[in-house]
Amino acid sequence: MAKQYVRGRDKFQKLKWAFRFLGVVVRVFPKGMRIKMLTKRKKGEGLFSVGMRYVLLKSVAQSCGEAVAVYSNVYLRNPQNLRVGSNVTFQPMSYIEASGGVTIGDDCSIAHGVSIMSESHVTTDRDIPFKCQGMFYKPVTIGEDTWVGAKATILAGVTIGKKVIIGANAVVTKDIPDYAVVAGAPARIIKYRGEDSGR
Repeated sequence: MAKQYVRGRDKFQKLKWAFRFLGVVVRVFPKGMRIKMLTKRKKGEGLFSVGMRYVLLKSVAQSCGEAVAVYSNVYLRNPQNLRVGSNVTFQPMSYIEASGGVTIGDDCSIAHGVSIMSESHVTTDRDIPFKCQGMFYKPVTIGEDTWVGAKATILAGVTIGKKVIIGANAVVTKDIPDYAVVAGAPARIIKYRGEDSGR
């Protein structure tokens, strides 16, 4: 008989009533204060800290589904521009820069050390320091059931399809189709999920 594992997501379901209650409580505070609270709570570990980050994210994001786990030391910049599906996991030390808008579908896993950038520097004028040329903003979209591997970087304006695997340390600079497995810098398609890998 297969061993039954209790996942963190299952614990979330059992405490759903508590998170709903806390969600009502935190909305007493102004949105700007809730964003600051989310930033200040980024270092806590354990179910309570993960749960509080979930409650705060749900209260400030454009949309946020059920059972979203934000682990310790995840930096969410401009979380009010985030759209997050259900059952999404952000592992420690990830950096999500959502100024230009970031959408992450259901069942995605964002591994540790991942960077998702929806802004970048304008560099078109060679005679002006790039720091003085301002920024541009382009949305990032990640489809459902996608796994973003450790220390991968996704740049502004990229759309990633559903059920994609992005290899560790990959740098994604252009759109990725559904079911692709990509690796490298810049990231390239090495196969599609479901294809025979020879193992």
